[in-house]
Amino acid sequence: LKEVLVSDAEHDAAVTFLHDEYTNLFHSDPSELLDKIIESASNGDERLEKLHSYGYRLRKVSRRRLRDAANKYLTQDYARVLLRPE
Repeated sequence: LKEVLVSDAEHDAAVTFLHDEYTNLFHSDPSELLDKIIESASNGDERLEKLHSYGYRLRKVSRRRLRDAANKYLTQDYARVLLRPE
């Protein structure tokens, strides 16, 4: 992941899965959608702009951006996690 780009098939499968999970929030269990709304608002997205733009932003994640993120946050020994308000 840090050196070689994921394959087109893996990338497409992951993006499709994540997009389907997102759209299912609006079609399935209302309590899950409510949890996402509360989570977004609690993280500073009171107008839910990030929640509503998730699908658009997800499509912008390229194979190269995945590799760049892996190189930024993963090392040989651990994963680095940054927590900060937006």
